[in-house]
Amino acid sequence: MKIVSRYIFLSVILVLSLSFTANEALNESDAEDVYKRLNESVSAIKSMEFNLVNYERIGDVLLRGEQHVTLTTSPFQCYILMIEPSNGEELIYAGEKYDFQAVYEPNGFPYLQFELDPMGDLMRKNNHHTIFDLGFNSMMKMLNFHMAESQHKLEVIDVVLDDKEAYKLSIDFIKFTYRSYEIVEKESISDLAERLMLNDYMLALLNDKEISDILKVGSEITIPTSYAKKIELFIDKKNGLPFSQKVFDDKGLYEHYEFSELVVNRPVSEDRFNSDFLGK
Repeated sequence: MKIVSRYIFLSVILVLSLSFTANEALNESDAEDVYKRLNESVSAIKSMEFNLVNYERIGDVLLRGEQHVTLTTSPFQCYILMIEPSNGEELIYAGEKYDFQAVYEPNGFPYLQFELDPMGDLMRKNNHHTIFDLGFNSMMKMLNFHMAESQHKLEVIDVVLDDKEAYKLSIDFIKFTYRSYEIVEKESISDLAERLMLNDYMLALLNDKEISDILKVGSEITIPTSYAKKIELFIDKKNGLPFSQKVFDDKGLYEHYEFSELVVNRPVSEDRFNSDFLGK
């Protein structure tokens, strides 16, 4: 899924048009096989390098960002080079090495590195996700949770997208709606979203709250019955991994992530996550 912070936002509505050729739909067993391979392919990832273009609905506008990302999954570490809109800015997260803070290099005025809280306001403003959602692990954890808990329909078709042979896997959550939820323990919007495998940005917006707000025991908030109404994944037949992910709610497209230049499990030097190498 996406990264980062305040620098990924363009106040421009962008309509993405992907042209593809679709064949006849495959059967339910084929869809389950494609989904099983997807799980296996994601589970095998130890490191990733990729270019990410993200579209997220902020208010009524789809904001666009682009960045190049390198990450390891265990331990989780990441390096982000911003491409759009703030070309050249860099950010790393290396866990305990920097006291679990992200190190930001502006590569310009004021010519100083900053440490930022990955869950803080600067990193979360106008972002659906945190840096910890980069890659595919969070997506699969969410999908597996809601597919086990909610009635859904799984469909797959063969497609050719930009000369790439792929599967288009669609997951429809049939009874998607919104409901009232009573708070039974003191926790933040983000804590509740993580526990219920929902999007904290969406929860905050639905309830006119901030992501960091602490919810009072006994109060009621509105939550969706699943993460999304529908999710579409375009999965590369060669590696079993998604290169496009679209998420829809009742209003339409909520978020869209495109992955390109994907390299999986190539050794990554620890220098990549060293602040001394930022801005070099």
